[in-house]
Amino acid sequence: MNKKYFVILPLLFLMVIGCNKNNIPSDVTFSPNEMESTEIHTDMQLNVFINNLDAVILDTTYNYLAPYEDQLIRQVDLSRPNPIHFSWEAAIKGGSVDTYKLTISENEDLSNPLIYRTRVNEIDVYNLKTATTYYWTVSAYKFTSEIQQFNTSNTMIRNLYVDGVRNVRDVGGVAYSKIKQGMIYRGGAFEKFNRTYKKVETNITKDGIRAIQFLGIKTEVDLRRNDEDKENCELTKSTVNGLNYINLPMQFHNENILTYKNGPYGNYDNPARIKEFFELLAKENSYPIYMHCSQGKDRTGCLAYLVESLLGATQDELYADYLFSSLSGSDNKVNVSGITTTYGTTLKNYGTAEMTLAEKVYAYLNEVVGISTQNLDAVKRLLSK
Repeated sequence: MNKKYFVILPLLFLMVIGCNKNNIPSDVTFSPNEMESTEIHTDMQLNVFINNLDAVILDTTYNYLAPYEDQLIRQVDLSRPNPIHFSWEAAIKGGSVDTYKLTISENEDLSNPLIYRTRVNEIDVYNLKTATTYYWTVSAYKFTSEIQQFNTSNTMIRNLYVDGVRNVRDVGGVAYSKIKQGMIYRGGAFEKFNRTYKKVETNITKDGIRAIQFLGIKTEVDLRRNDEDKENCELTKSTVNGLNYINLPMQFHNENILTYKNGPYGNYDNPARIKEFFELLAKENSYPIYMHCSQGKDRTGCLAYLVESLLGATQDELYADYLFSSLSGSDNKVNVSGITTTYGTTLKNYGTAEMTLAEKVYAYLNEVVGISTQNLDAVKRLLSK
């Protein structure tokens, strides 16, 4: 019996190989379908937030979110973007196709591409840049479609989808037209410490890790406290393998994040951590960077505000980025007082009335926080379009 199997199995293997080879089509002709939409924002994000921004800024009681309160309480992340949908028809002769390859690039010659594979003739793609021209083809075996072209929407905020992590977006983007996309990302933590069960719980999923890798992130900046509450989970390295992990613990607790130093809620030196953060930003090999606290709204929001205002963002743009956190869960709701009554007022009142906000922030970071002009100029050079 054993001898028969030794003879039969190789024959079966050869038959399978032969069948697979014969299954390769003699020709595949692709007909890419027209892009249905390149808008990354959901209807809710457009209608309730972005196209209603003036009212949102004035609404300190969150009336605009009332219809969605049940979802927010259940921690449904309404800040998550729409995908961009790709589809195509394939006329196949003399065989079949089990896998299609989608190639997307910012370059017409398809250099430095993003590669996706799918078993069906359509796929949803997340986290492309906004206001960007892309080129794409679909292929199978040696057959490739003609190069197609599309433009992503000229949108206010480049919100992102990292599975398991809430409130993720790009500090750069169209609204901050002077800031490069793909340099600094902000969002929630990859994990949390469960105080009831005394253990670390990982939030980010395998798909979320793939998204972080897709974005090319090199450095994780963790702003959570390293205290007895184990807010930063006592981490010494990133949950995502390969990232350079840097803990810059900062205190919040409804204090002025910009100025808190050895106050009633612990001996934390926020100005010193802000200085370290900008020293990191001055190093080109740090990028791309993912920065977060626990939920990505207050301490993270303060650092994002400093970067964005330093690079010349308008007041509405600053408010929009800060307030967008409110869409990511009921415990993430913020209003403009989170800026105006703390670090916003500090920065607004610094310097002279003739100075722009960008000039005031530059002077404050240099003269009060102690960041050198060399490092501040390097940050502006690296992040400016």
